[in-house]
Amino acid sequence: MNGSHGSHAAHDASPDDRAADPLALENAQLRAELAELRAAKDKEER
Repeated sequence: MNGSHGSHAAHDASPDDRAADPLALENAQLRAELAELRAAKDKEER
């Protein structure tokens, strides 16, 4: 039961789908950069 649920979740968030969607990939990269910039800004303000 747990194994079949896990495979269903893996199908929903398929890495193949993400790789096929360059905008989603770029969006994830931009979010990561933004998180880094915010963390750096927090350090400077403290």
